[in-house]
Amino acid sequence: MPGVGSLSIGKLGLLVSILLIALTLIGEKEVTTSRKAMLLITPFVLWFLYISLSSLWSPNQDGASRYVVLSGFNLLSLLIALKAGQNRSHAKALIFSIIAVSLGFALVDFSFDYRPHISRQYNFTNEVVGIFPNSISLGFTLASVLPGILLYIINKGAINIRLGVTAILSILVIFLTGSRSSLISSALSTIIMYSICRTQRRTRTILISSILLVVGFIFGEHIYSSILPAPIAAKISTIPQLLSNDGGFDATARGKAVQFGLEYFKSNPIIGYGSAAVEYMFQDIPELAVESNINAHNWWLENAINGGIISLTLFLLGYLNVLINIIIAFRKDFSLLNCILAGYIVAFPMLVFGPGSITNLPFPWILLGLAVARIVNESAEDTKHTHSVLRA
Repeated sequence: MPGVGSLSIGKLGLLVSILLIALTLIGEKEVTTSRKAMLLITPFVLWFLYISLSSLWSPNQDGASRYVVLSGFNLLSLLIALKAGQNRSHAKALIFSIIAVSLGFALVDFSFDYRPHISRQYNFTNEVVGIFPNSISLGFTLASVLPGILLYIINKGAINIRLGVTAILSILVIFLTGSRSSLISSALSTIIMYSICRTQRRTRTILISSILLVVGFIFGEHIYSSILPAPIAAKISTIPQLLSNDGGFDATARGKAVQFGLEYFKSNPIIGYGSAAVEYMFQDIPELAVESNINAHNWWLENAINGGIISLTLFLLGYLNVLINIIIAFRKDFSLLNCILAGYIVAFPMLVFGPGSITNLPFPWILLGLAVARIVNESAEDTKHTHSVLRA
């Protein structure tokens, strides 16, 4: 059983402040315009409350304080994005502003070998990192929006220079990051999105995407091996081995993290070991510490170890509720914003196998808040349409 720590006055004050701001945002009429909004938000709020409570028994008290703070800011990011997302134009402007900054710094890094020396950037000598602390975070950010953009471009068939350039640069930079999880999740989620879209051009969309996939499969290795630096090309070439059943994944640092993490989870499956317990427990494992890999690199495993089944269930309930509703909204309205947000939510379970932890990244939570906003808006529009029909 994990030991019980103490909740400092500073930590308690910060937690109360975050909760007050969160409750203020939740109370805004523009944010919670319907019961649906509250149903979508509540599991994530409860998840945050439980993660904060679990800091009491975390063996890593210093890390737990940081974890609670980061989780609180992520919840605020979600709620602020939910408010901003009430306006479709504002939502798209927010997304593309973040993508433009990410691509801009990435291209500067690639072209001029300049980076702002954030955190552990010096560890990534071959990969492009841009403004992010590591290459995986950059790949995650771009892979979050790429499936939706590709689906929209191929389905619409019209030439859109801005979207076309964004898609091409995003694909190039994701390859330059060497992030295998970003590449795999982008490909799989794009295929899934193609299969569930319901538009007049659905057959053409599937046909074009299938041709592109076949061409990419046949010539992909030759293309990226001739363009990318040799270490990055070699890293990407291991993707088939990772996806095979011959134990390739188990031999990697992430595979070892999963093996050790599941053992910890089995030892305390209900309440977990507390906030930020993963990094504290993994640092004592020689196989992981040697490779400087003291994170789970797996959001689901991180939740399971830190907060047990309770934390994992709360987050899953929130995610599945958003997933179902955003797909419904996407199938009703094939807009660029709906494509991007639905593509992100579909990709989320695969994307979170890459970064050390998404508690360090605000963008996933911003997109989650925007997705909730779109669901609420679609629901409100449906309600207005129903009332107008009844009055007629």
